Amino acid sequence: MKRIKNYLYLLLSQHAVFWSIQSKINNFIFKTKKANFNSKRFIENKKETYETYTVFKNWSFLNIFFIVLGTYFLQIVNPFIEMIFKFVLNEFMTPTFVSFKLNSITDSEYVTFLGAIATLGGVFIALYFSSLSAINATLYSTFSNNLRDLLYREKLGNSYIKFLSNTTFFAFSLIVFFLLGYEKIYIAIPIMLFLIGMTIFSYIELGMYTSKLLNVDTLSNSIFMNLYKYINNSIKQDMYHQDKNFQNHRYTLASQELELLRSLVYTSLVNYKIHNDSLYIISLSTLRLLTYYQGKKRLIPYESLWYKQKVEYKDLYKPGNTGLNIFLQSATMPQGDRKYNLFWIEEKLIPYTIKILINKIQNNEIEHYKNILSSFDEYLSYLVQFGNIEYAIKIITRLKENIYKLDSLNHSEMFELIQYIYSLPLNIIFNFYHNINIYSYSDVSTVVNSNNLAKDNLQDKFQENSIESLNWLQKRLKIEYEAENGKEITPKWYQIEILMLTISRNFISNIESIDKLLNEFFNKDLENKDLQLYSIMLTQKWETINKYIIHYQKIEEILNEYQKERKIDGLNWKKFSIEKLKEQNNQLRKETILEIGKILHKIGKREDENFPDIFGYFLQLTSDNLLELSIEKNFVYLKEIYPSFLFSSLIKYEELRPEFNNINEFDWRKENEFIVSFHPIMNLIEITGLIKTVLEFNYEQETWIFIEKLWLDLFNNAVSTFNVQFLETIIFTTESAMGMPIGDEQRFNWKNKVKDYLEANIERDSFVQANKGKYSFMHHENIILHDSALIREFLGDEQYGNNIDGIDVFIYSILNKNFKDKNFNFGWKRNNKKFEDSMKRNTEIYEEYQNARK
Repeated sequence: MKRIKNYLYLLLSQHAVFWSIQSKINNFIFKTKKANFNSKRFIENKKETYETYTVFKNWSFLNIFFIVLGTYFLQIVNPFIEMIFKFVLNEFMTPTFVSFKLNSITDSEYVTFLGAIATLGGVFIALYFSSLSAINATLYSTFSNNLRDLLYREKLGNSYIKFLSNTTFFAFSLIVFFLLGYEKIYIAIPIMLFLIGMTIFSYIELGMYTSKLLNVDTLSNSIFMNLYKYINNSIKQDMYHQDKNFQNHRYTLASQELELLRSLVYTSLVNYKIHNDSLYIISLSTLRLLTYYQGKKRLIPYESLWYKQKVEYKDLYKPGNTGLNIFLQSATMPQGDRKYNLFWIEEKLIPYTIKILINKIQNNEIEHYKNILSSFDEYLSYLVQFGNIEYAIKIITRLKENIYKLDSLNHSEMFELIQYIYSLPLNIIFNFYHNINIYSYSDVSTVVNSNNLAKDNLQDKFQENSIESLNWLQKRLKIEYEAENGKEITPKWYQIEILMLTISRNFISNIESIDKLLNEFFNKDLENKDLQLYSIMLTQKWETINKYIIHYQKIEEILNEYQKERKIDGLNWKKFSIEKLKEQNNQLRKETILEIGKILHKIGKREDENFPDIFGYFLQLTSDNLLELSIEKNFVYLKEIYPSFLFSSLIKYEELRPEFNNINEFDWRKENEFIVSFHPIMNLIEITGLIKTVLEFNYEQETWIFIEKLWLDLFNNAVSTFNVQFLETIIFTTESAMGMPIGDEQRFNWKNKVKDYLEANIERDSFVQANKGKYSFMHHENIILHDSALIREFLGDEQYGNNIDGIDVFIYSILNKNFKDKNFNFGWKRNNKKFEDSMKRNTEIYEEYQNARK
């Protein structure tokens, strides 16, 4: 059959008619398929058009339905309303000389009135979208597509357009009903009057508001509203919000909003001069959002997919990888631990908030950046309040690093900023101490004992760092509660123990973070950059360290409570050493006073009264702490600081010393001014004498030789105007003046501090002494057991010695010793002969005591 077919095809192909017929057949088939294709395409296009109309219907059907339904309802009640309306107007609202006819409006007037309202609505719609198009065109040149879309999220304009569209269609609906033969609806006239009035006056305000759409803070409103909404939704604990898909969806939506906000800020920073006020508002809104979020965060389940996740894989060669053999035998790679980033929102928002702040500072917008810094303070206090000290420290460290990079600011601006930045650690410590009881065993015990963890939701009672343990415990207690028919089997003390295991770990970690902050935050970068700013940093460092140490007793009480109250030592309690922490803080305090002492003589005097007297403050601070160093036997630091203290006291005297041109100008006023200027010298002498006393007590001659040499070099310096005669004048003039000398109370406290130290470390004895005078009698003599007559005299009874102070010791140890040829006169309060006689008498008694003991 196939051969016949092929033969026939070859035979017919020899003729042109065959090919002509075949061509026409193929052409017909092609046209048929073409017509079929065009028909299908036409139907598909109509289908797309129909779907478009369906969208239009979905957009407008409900509005049309309810407006037509409302119009029909008005049509039904119109007769009753007409009667009531006419009665009220005629009886109560129309004066006697005014006539009112309800049916006075004609058909044409009725239609014209409604048509005018409909036309006015259409005009307003056109005007609004024209202005919106102009704004969009402006934004087109500046922002990307995703940011321009924020314009259409704007709620006020969208609501106005919807209201205006409904009002316009309502007017058309009334006209149509009238044209269909229904009677005029008189109540529609005041209704339409009210609606068109709202439309007109709202358009006036909307016109002014529309101009604000060019401001990025207005565009950001919808972003912040959505973020607040997502945060509030993440808190809810119903079955829908506990679904992982809902949690992940909210995380995705919030991430998109954060990305929009980031793009908006960084695009606006390019045109900072245009958007500076808007960026200021955005930064405040951001910090308000973060503060709100911090307060709500502990109500969000720890395992919620709202938090950004990452997986951490353990090092298989590190100890603690239990069950490794099981994985090896089953040829399975061990799975990592899922970690939840509780600060994923903060990590996105904080950087550009700081970026805005830095721009405000660079452009000297003082009020703006001060308000932003104030908002930062509030947010940081919330972080510390809820236990997130480590993250608060990260923020202030980042703030410091960014402010350090600024080089274009004048000295006064940098002064305020440095003062602010270095006050932040103190604010963190104060807030930590203020909320420290939440870490205590007693407070946690009160919460647990007064609640049922299996039934009560106690997330708001604990910090978010403890929520993971709380959730773990509550899940198991609920299972137990259901299994035991509502009975609580697990004892309260065990519940407290499980919670305190986490809370104590957080507390100790926070202490370690604060200690690290004190050691690393106050660096020395400013020393070579600006000495005055470095001094401000040191004042803040000194205050922070001391106030931290002063209140350290609270920390110690809680740490001791952990050791005392915990019941199971075998749990994974975090190790700590109170004594080590104390030692670290005291060492840091000593290093700080060393820093202060080293730069003391380099600090210039203050420029005006508005600038703090840092030099004077450091001088007083150093004088007080030099005694502490000598008492603590830290002679290395003492020798490093003392030269700076000596010359700084002389510099301060020169700064305070009054000027006068001739002796005739010297009167009692000038004399008082001179006495005031002697104050730093008197303090210097007192401190030096007291240091000598402590060194003598500890047999530390090397340090005293070093100090004595400094004084002798000063006196022997031919250029210096400070000599022994001048020193004699200073002491004589100060103590001869009427009233208590300036600084006498402070010097008295220094003397008592040294006396208390000596009394606490000295031994005493007594022996019966025979009187060698004319009359023979026996009496008990109290003896201070120390080889130095100076120490015995300093602590001795007033029966054989004066109530001596550091100035007496200085005169005896330096002036009388090295300048015996001078006939010093220090006034009636400083009798050198009597002091030396008393020292001689003290030596004789001590020798007699030693002989008696032999």
